[in-house]
Amino acid sequence: MALTLRLGQLMQGLMQRHELLISSVIAHAARHHGDGEIVSRRTDGSVSRTTYRALERRARQLAAVLRDLEVRPGDRVGTLAMNSDRHMELYYGISGIGAVCNTINPRLSHDDIAYIVDHAGDGVIFCDPQFLPIAAAIAPKLEGLRAVVVLCDAAAMPKAELPSHVALHCYENLMGGVEAISAWPNSMRIPPPVFATPPAPPAGPRACCIPTVPACSAQWRRISSMYWACAPPTGFWRRCRCSMSTLGACPIWRR
Repeated sequence: MALTLRLGQLMQGLMQRHELLISSVIAHAARHHGDGEIVSRRTDGSVSRTTYRALERRARQLAAVLRDLEVRPGDRVGTLAMNSDRHMELYYGISGIGAVCNTINPRLSHDDIAYIVDHAGDGVIFCDPQFLPIAAAIAPKLEGLRAVVVLCDAAAMPKAELPSHVALHCYENLMGGVEAISAWPNSMRIPPPVFATPPAPPAGPRACCIPTVPACSAQWRRISSMYWACAPPTGFWRRCRCSMSTLGACPIWRR
């Protein structure tokens, strides 16, 4: 609550002057620990090495890609992917523009995955190359699906037959054709950043929205205790048996 002072000014009662946003976490990492290394093993067996500064820039670059794909605040974006630097970019890029990251478990049946995507209203799906057959199998059932983006470069881009209303894109080709947005949007009126679906119970899949504050709080606790309290802030992304590789949805971020 703001209190009126003698000089007619307002004293702000907030503990910080910026909103508690997912993008503020990676922006803080890039600003104060930009050289901290992120190491991940991709699904093809290769090891990727990057830094918080580089990943934050690529996440802002992804934000421009999402806008070109007509993703707007409040829209849902599906991911069929395991833990990697690219999936980490998706987590921050999607939530950073006010969209909702819908992490999908590829171990579910095709019918369950199609139900999840349709119920969430995903307009775009990002998937690892090995999960493209799943996206291709469910695409004819999804009238609202506009595009499938494969998380790879042009050399590793697989082929697939998709319905005429669904475009197929290569992730690195899209990233190479845009400039990063200059700054993250700063608005409190944003939807929950994560929309996760656990393994399907007998009654069918059930979705779970993770609001911004719990998601941010979970990340800050993990980051501060595992990385930023250490010197230097370096860690290794271990591959998890769970597909929900967003930091707020699955506790798999460890050294």
